[in-house]
Amino acid sequence: MHGMRPLNTTRRARQSRHRQFDGGERRACRRAAGAAKLYLNGLEPSLQGAAKSSGSNVPYVRAMLTVIAAEQPQLLDPVLVGKVPLLAAARQVEAAAVLVAAYNSCGPGARETFARAVGVESLFDGAIVPALG
Repeated sequence: MHGMRPLNTTRRARQSRHRQFDGGERRACRRAAGAAKLYLNGLEPSLQGAAKSSGSNVPYVRAMLTVIAAEQPQLLDPVLVGKVPLLAAARQVEAAAVLVAAYNSCGPGARETFARAVGVESLFDGAIVPALG
């Protein structure tokens, strides 16, 4: 029975042997955030390189990039401390990240055209009023 655990063990069968938290932060999320910073700052040209150099993986780095791109700092802290799963947070804000990136990349003329196409009232009622409170 070498290498086998006794049946009366207290450790759950799927429980990780490694610590998942360190200093109040989820270690995997902290590694993904570090890799995302390397990638965004141009220190690593590829997601694979950034993930490998930080000890993370490409899906986590991509998810962290999505959360960062959404520019919602109130979501980043709960992700880092493990209250919100990273992949779920990325799915939740994916559309917002695309909108933020598109808005930031266009000039005043394109923004005005967008407001007219969507409708100023719709834009105000659907985005501004909920953001105010």
